[in-house]
Amino acid sequence: KNDKMVVLRKSGLPVVYYRVMITAGAAMDPADKPGLAYFTADMLQKGTTSFTRDQIEAGLEQIGGEISISVDKEVVVITGRTLAENSGKFYAIFREILTAPIFPEDQVRLLQSEKIDQIKQIREDDRSLAAGVLENRLFEGHRYGHLVEGTESSVKSFTRDDAVKFYRDNYTVGNILAGIGGAVEDTLVDRFQSD
Repeated sequence: KNDKMVVLRKSGLPVVYYRVMITAGAAMDPADKPGLAYFTADMLQKGTTSFTRDQIEAGLEQIGGEISISVDKEVVVITGRTLAENSGKFYAIFREILTAPIFPEDQVRLLQSEKIDQIKQIREDDRSLAAGVLENRLFEGHRYGHLVEGTESSVKSFTRDDAVKFYRDNYTVGNILAGIGGAVEDTLVDRFQSD
């Protein structure tokens, strides 16, 4: 099966929007590693072949670009937005996050700590805890039967190799639906589709 791409041109709008949906959500977590999809998705912005985490953050801030990543049971959604005049600089970063993450070891350890804190916050919030328990019971024995965030013990066990393997296994041709809209030039559409 081939990846699909949607293009919506709005030449009067001086902004370019990106949206990439990848079938790599929590349902794809290995049974012994709940939360790995979420962890891997968050690692995408922590360093690439050409950019460190700090360079990604500074580069986006400098041009007023935004990239956000969300994870649910089925998909990872990566969205981006920038002014059309900055589309070249923005796309250089956006492309690398999608196609050339390096999962730096120091960032793995930092993210583990962040994710464990996030799980503890869920446990301490009655509403979040009740929703999580209900979801786990409702889908018990099914691939949806765990929190997207995983568990403290699973997050503690994650390694760089786990994230690399999950990325290689799931961020693949055939698993992607991409969209681009706004002041979009043909050359950018062609490059985005090719990448």
